[in-house]
Parts: sequence; structure tokens; C-alpha cells
Amino acid sequence: YGDHRDLHRLIRRQRQMCIRDRGEIERLLNEAISKYEYSAYYYALAGENYAAWVKPEQAREMLAKAETYAGRDADLLTQILSAYDENGDAEKSAELRKLVGEIRLEEQKQRAARMGQPRKLPNP
Repeated sequence: YGDHRDLHRLIRRQRQMCIRDRGEIERLLNEAISKYEYSAYYYALAGENYAAWVKPEQAREMLAKAETYAGRDADLLTQILSAYDENGDAEKSAELRKLVGEIRLEEQKQRAARMGQPRKLPNP
């Protein structure tokens, strides 16, 4: 039947494989980012991955770049603030959460104006 030591070896081997593969995944991610320089989506993806890998400085660097290139894309900014949350940057995610709320409010007002029907909108 085997004993608990067999399970320990399997778990240890799996962990070693994850640690080994992390470097390769990071290399491939950086290679992809360098090919698509100035793409907010790739910087956001890199930031999310660095945050998940508990590399806060690299995550902040990539998320700051993503934020720079995201402009006023509320969906992308929401993705970036989620990564800031995961990275433990509560102040930065709160700042982006406020910005996303303002953008969404503007979008609602623009839609209402296009429809020609004034609507009562919630205060931000």
C-alpha cells in the first residue's frame, strides 16, 4: 500500500516542478511583453502574475505601466485594480476604484444623453 513518505515525495516533487517552471513562465511572459510593448493588457497580465507569485515590486512596476497605457478603459482599469488588491496595494486599488466609478458615471450620462431621455443617476 505504501506509506505517508510516498505522498510526501509526490508533493515535494510537484512543488519542485512548480518552482522550476515558474522561471520559464516568467521568461516567456517577459518575452511576450517585450514583443507587445506599450500594450496595457500585457502589462496588466504581467502584473497579475507577479502579484500571484508574491513578487510585489515587479507587480507594481507592471501594473503602473498598464495603468499608464490603459487610459480611461474602465474594464481594463478594473482588471488592474484587482491585481493591485491581490498585491496588497489597498491605497492604489482604492484610487483606481474611484476613477473607474467616475468613468462609469460619465458613460451612463453619455448613454442617457444619446437616448434623449434624462435619467436620475446615483451620486458617485
